[in-house]
Amino acid sequence: MKKTACEKFICEFAHDFINENWDKVDKKRCEIIGPKDKFLKEVKSDFETAYWVLSEAMSWGMDKDYYRDMVVYESDDDGPFFRVLQFGDKYVKSVNDVGYNHTVSFVEPKTKTVIYFE
Repeated sequence: MKKTACEKFICEFAHDFINENWDKVDKKRCEIIGPKDKFLKEVKSDFETAYWVLSEAMSWGMDKDYYRDMVVYESDDDGPFFRVLQFGDKYVKSVNDVGYNHTVSFVEPKTKTVIYFE
């Protein structure tokens, strides 16, 4: 299945992040078996592995929680759970379905002015 532009972006980001921070990854805890180059190849080619790097390895599998700093919004309503992540000047909306599959898309922040009286 062909990756979307946003999925490719996440694969590239996760690849570059792990490449730069390989020594900070707790490979045993993350159950990463094999050499760095093999894992990086999988991250770059497989979106679900790349998303796992973002949401799991960067959260609890390293020297600190890098993921928390990327989350700028999480839904709290009854609809499908989603969050917005910030990568520099890019924003990505990630929607999780019941089976924990992820659908990602680029989004732009919007500002809404509300006038109210007490």
